[in-house]
Amino acid sequence: MLADVVALRDRALSGPPQSAVRLLPEANLHLTLRFLGDTDEGLIAPLAESLRRVVSEAAPIPIRLSGGGCFPHARNPRVLWAGIEAPQGGLAELYARISEVLAGLGFPADDKPFHPHVTVGYLRKGVAASQARRAAEALQRYAGAPVGAQGSLDILALKQSRLEPAGAVHTALHSFRLGE
Repeated sequence: MLADVVALRDRALSGPPQSAVRLLPEANLHLTLRFLGDTDEGLIAPLAESLRRVVSEAAPIPIRLSGGGCFPHARNPRVLWAGIEAPQGGLAELYARISEVLAGLGFPADDKPFHPHVTVGYLRKGVAASQARRAAEALQRYAGAPVGAQGSLDILALKQSRLEPAGAVHTALHSFRLGE
């Protein structure tokens, strides 16, 4: 499925000025269910155990690529993303269950609605607003293949992100297979 995300990104953004967008390397592409921010090291083990229990009760979730868009909005885009949807359900339920577990561990509720996506790039600082909008619009309008490509969400990873000069480095601290 990540290859399909890369193909969508590359095809949709082939027209806008490439210098406007900092594309994420394929190794950094992932679907974020919840961003936790700075987390006390003492919470990692109980968090991992709680997530393991939730994931063991969930079946793999069929997903498909559903186009692209931008955050925070088209007038001033900063983040470019590829949309993910679960036509048979299950993704929103997994998100809700994980949110319950996080609340029980003292993590605050997410202040934004759940919007499943894979971040594919960022608009570079200082890029003209017209260039940024063109890139965002190209991704939002793109409807060709591989939009509709299907896959399965079958692994959940608890990841640590470290900011480096070249961008974020994501390291899986724990990985769990859904249904196991």
